Amino acid sequence: MVLEPGNKLSSGDHDQLVSIARLRQQNGGTIHVTGYSVAGAGNDAVSKQMAGFGAALERAKAVAQALTQAGVPTQYVVVGAVPAPPGQPANTVELSLEY
Repeated sequence: MVLEPGNKLSSGDHDQLVSIARLRQQNGGTIHVTGYSVAGAGNDAVSKQMAGFGAALERAKAVAQALTQAGVPTQYVVVGAVPAPPGQPANTVELSLEY
């Protein structure tokens, strides 16, 4: 899922999240929401990477909040951030359902 600037979700994103929430309700399991990190602003390599992780985590939290608003209990949503593979857009969030 690629978020719009400011971590805004499109109406299509909301529709996808509602479908995922229904799938989780029918089958159980935990939804993992992972924001992909690219280097952000900073004075050195570490601060740039940390800025990128902070932004990735905020994107993942925005999606997790939309999932809970769609009816997924918070204890079934796990949020995280990982480095983006080469070529991955900076504003990408991945969701997976673990049974």
